[in-house]
Amino acid sequence: MQYLKNYILLEKRRYKADADIIFNIDDSELNGQTIGPLLTFPFVENGFKYGLKTKNEGFLKIDISIAGHAFYFSILNDKKENNEAKEFGGIGHLNVRKRLELL
Repeated sequence: MQYLKNYILLEKRRYKADADIIFNIDDSELNGQTIGPLLTFPFVENGFKYGLKTKNEGFLKIDISIAGHAFYFSILNDKKENNEAKEFGGIGHLNVRKRLELL
């Protein structure tokens, strides 16, 4: 969690102070529980990489909370959905799946 917090703070510095970047985290119930390493990082990285592109309406919103043993993660940005198949790239989801299988 601390890695994500630090990464998001670092990325925020790359944008103007009025950039619409919202990061909500409620880890009050973490209580020593651990989360698989880097499971959410590809999504956050892509959120910054592909979001915040629209000049007037760009935004990035990340919500993280923990309730009991459940981890809730939501990320939204202004990138329009693109369902076209790509020849290259798009390995973030695959890497997350592999990490989950290993865990």
